[in-house]
Amino acid sequence: MAVANNVSDGQLFAKHAELESKKALHFSFHIRRLRIQAIHNRTLTPSRFPSRVLHDMTPIVLNKLNFVSRDLGMDLELLLTFDHPSNTGIYETYYPLAFAVKKFAAEGIHRAHITYRSQLAFTKVVVSHDIIQSASTEVAVQVGQSTTLTMNNQIFHFSDPQTDPSVPKKNIQCINNSPSKEDIGVGFIEQEGDVPTSALVWHGVEHGQTLNVEFVPRLRGYINACTYRQNGLIKGPIHSSCLFDQDLSTLDKHTTWVVTYDETARSFRIDEEITSEVQHCFS
Repeated sequence: MAVANNVSDGQLFAKHAELESKKALHFSFHIRRLRIQAIHNRTLTPSRFPSRVLHDMTPIVLNKLNFVSRDLGMDLELLLTFDHPSNTGIYETYYPLAFAVKKFAAEGIHRAHITYRSQLAFTKVVVSHDIIQSASTEVAVQVGQSTTLTMNNQIFHFSDPQTDPSVPKKNIQCINNSPSKEDIGVGFIEQEGDVPTSALVWHGVEHGQTLNVEFVPRLRGYINACTYRQNGLIKGPIHSSCLFDQDLSTLDKHTTWVVTYDETARSFRIDEEITSEVQHCFS
């Protein structure tokens, strides 16, 4: 009986070993199939989502500016615009917009907030009486990319931006392939999903014309310069002293700028207020 039991135990051990071997083989095959699928997915991702991959490679800069006055002593209007005079073609081929028009009262504390985000965009703007009424369509674009504006059934459309080696360094590019002259804006998207804020407008871009733009976010500020409406075209140089001139991409993420009035000298100033990081967190 002892020998019979030994033989039975041996057969049972052999069957168990065979079963374990089959399980190991199946598991190995399953792992190999998962590895092949993972490689296949990685291969497909860039071609299926090229714009998303490129977008993730481009760092986005976000700056928030706070303009404040405290018992100013005089009512004023602050005009902010991207009108740096060294830009080629300004007031000829393109116009800066009254990017922001903010009012400050003589008494009390008054604030105006400005947000800049480096996600650029082209806009097909609608201009009426030198005021941007709306943008019928827009497209986010990265430096080095090109897009084409077309019109079909009276509907404008920007093509998906593509990286193009012919685009000049630090530029974004738009080709007008719609049938007539069009007004095209350049601006930035303050928050993902928002309508772009136009900063510059090229008026009457010809059919077939290629527009190359290097956008430098150099914001300039004027006080009581003239009566400008927000989003209005600025058709010529502003005949007033520039009191604020900053490249927004070089500023800290949060900055505060104090507007003051010297009654004796009858002059305004805009100076940065230095605050701590702790204060920024609660501002």
